Amino acid sequence: MKNLDCLLIGYTGNNLELEKSRILAVSQKPLNIENPFNLAIAYLGTLLDKLNISFQYIVSFEDDQKELIKKMQSHKFKAIAISTTFCINIDCVRNMVKIIRNIDSNVKIIIGGYFIAARIKQLDELERKILFKKIGADIYINSFYGESTLGEIILALKSGGDLNKIDNIYYKDKNKYHTKEAISDEYNIKNYNINWSLFEDKLGTYVPIRTSVSCPFSCNFCIYSQNTGKHRQLDILQVEDELKQLKRIGKTKIINFTDSTFNVPMNRYKELLRMLIRNKFEFKWHSFARCQYLDEEAVSLMKESGCQAVHLGFESGNQEMLNVMNKSAKIQDYIRGHSLLKKYNIMTTGLFFIGFPGETLSTVKDTVNFINNIRPDYYFIQPWIYDHSTSIANQAEKYELKGSMYNWSHKTMNSELAIKLAAQLPKIIKSSTMRNMDTTYFYQLLNAGFTANELKEIEEKLNEIKYKDIIVDEDILNYFK
Repeated sequence: MKNLDCLLIGYTGNNLELEKSRILAVSQKPLNIENPFNLAIAYLGTLLDKLNISFQYIVSFEDDQKELIKKMQSHKFKAIAISTTFCINIDCVRNMVKIIRNIDSNVKIIIGGYFIAARIKQLDELERKILFKKIGADIYINSFYGESTLGEIILALKSGGDLNKIDNIYYKDKNKYHTKEAISDEYNIKNYNINWSLFEDKLGTYVPIRTSVSCPFSCNFCIYSQNTGKHRQLDILQVEDELKQLKRIGKTKIINFTDSTFNVPMNRYKELLRMLIRNKFEFKWHSFARCQYLDEEAVSLMKESGCQAVHLGFESGNQEMLNVMNKSAKIQDYIRGHSLLKKYNIMTTGLFFIGFPGETLSTVKDTVNFINNIRPDYYFIQPWIYDHSTSIANQAEKYELKGSMYNWSHKTMNSELAIKLAAQLPKIIKSSTMRNMDTTYFYQLLNAGFTANELKEIEEKLNEIKYKDIIVDEDILNYFK
């Protein structure tokens, strides 16, 4: 049995086999889809390699459990580090720990990533320790940027060093959890270029790339920028280097630029697009975008550089609601930017939610009219989720806001109505198609022989299945006519 320092485990949040079966139920064309490479694994592995820490990795815990068992039976690891970035609840973290413990009850298990860091931030000290005991891991990284902390932990475990000297962690010693006072993350993204050659054997056609961290905006419904600090960006040359690596390896066809706000500031965005064009990269790419900032020059460069699609966080089609959300956007700018994307045949998906404080049936109708007006290729609509960590919680008294998460009310709407509307609107809106398929698989199919029309037909059939038992309330139907 070979001794190694660390096994990295990624969690994708996807179920590849389930998605295949769903698509095959409505399409007879052969499928060639895969889970994307896990970006957290790429960053963590690159950092460990720089520190001369030996490691292996599992890209997807959900799909690679046989490989996990094989690696753990053939290697003795000092630690196993699990990234929780795409976890949505504690049970999925707990399940991973349980399975690992069944294979090796003594290995040190480290939990990190955005999900666990956000959960730690929400809890008091007693609640945290109850949570840690429930999950059953040995060390928890209390940081939204945990690469360097993981490196310190592994080096300490190798040398027998004192974990108490490492900032931003909780660790178990003699069945009790200990911690050092958390300090703010001093994260310099420019120190974290990925060495993609380390992962060449597992790279596929679809790869995520991050060119910035955090977000320059502070929307009242979002906690992301509060958690992740100042918006910071890679130099264009660093982005170019990563893309050149992927081109040299020769497997990647599709790039997902994962930045929450890829096209801000616009001068950097245009410079990046010109870099893509100058290198004659043949990648097709998609990203999030704030279309209110787009101009014709930018959209022309997007098309020339290989952009196939963008996801647009409109959130609402009512200006008053956008103001309450602190979206820093005007409806007329949404319309102008979206029209440019359609002019250059760039696929659009509009993202919306229902129920934010101030929402009424009238403002929801404005959102429906907005969708019918701009006619995005796809849209996605869901009920608002009330997270007490978001800025809107500071105005709870003003809006008579009560409850939390999926069960809430305020003086103009409650979660029951928002859930009802989100379920029924896809049967009312006919000008666009509700997005159903997982994004990563959608773009793989778009670049593997499926036409845009074929994918739209698949999406519509999936929606028929999903919403077949939804009966539209006559009053709602008449109101939105």
